[in-house]
Amino acid sequence: FDALYGLAWNKESFGKYREATALYEKALSYDPDDTDALYQLGLSYLAQNDNKKAMAIYSRLIKLEPGKANLLKKLSK
Repeated sequence: FDALYGLAWNKESFGKYREATALYEKALSYDPDDTDALYQLGLSYLAQNDNKKAMAIYSRLIKLEPGKANLLKKLSK
């Protein structure tokens, strides 16, 4: 998980969002409830203008960690 997450974060930081998305999804296959990976996956979807998938990820994230709701509200502005 950690290696995949690290690679995904690296790809995302260089603007390679499609590659990052695939790596986050693969990392999440090992730990589907990792809230950091879910958050980053949502950001990758947003960067690709895939708001529908981003919102689905963030809805799931809020169910897992309700405290992140305020952070997500800031993103929506």
